[in-house]
Amino acid sequence: MTMSEPEMKEIQDFEKKESGRISLRERRKKEKTIKDILSDHETICTFVLFAAIVAAILIVVLSIAVFHVPVLAACVVIALNVAIALCLRDVPVWLHGLVLAVEIVTGFIVKKAVFMLLCTVIYLLSVVEFRFMRKMY
Repeated sequence: MTMSEPEMKEIQDFEKKESGRISLRERRKKEKTIKDILSDHETICTFVLFAAIVAAILIVVLSIAVFHVPVLAACVVIALNVAIALCLRDVPVWLHGLVLAVEIVTGFIVKKAVFMLLCTVIYLLSVVEFRFMRKMY
């Protein structure tokens, strides 16, 4: 006995509908845990970038309100820190320490040591971010 064309079509449609079901156990497997999120390189890179942007905004606001640094000067120093971090992302760690020491000494010389200490945070976050991005691409 052979099946007619409409009966075959109905059976094929039924099989397609059944394959769309996913069991609860399979759905739970697809949910990401914190361990999966922290092991994902792209997610960590996004978190570090977000932290660097938030830190830069906070440092600019703090430097204007508390340390009485002009807006342009604060933004230029932060931009220079990011640019230096980009240029030196592949150098050894001791050279980063040297850059941070020079930055802190410069802060003491111009009597804005706390501001320059805060800028070192931007430098460190930028170096970490650029290293993560380099591994990703």
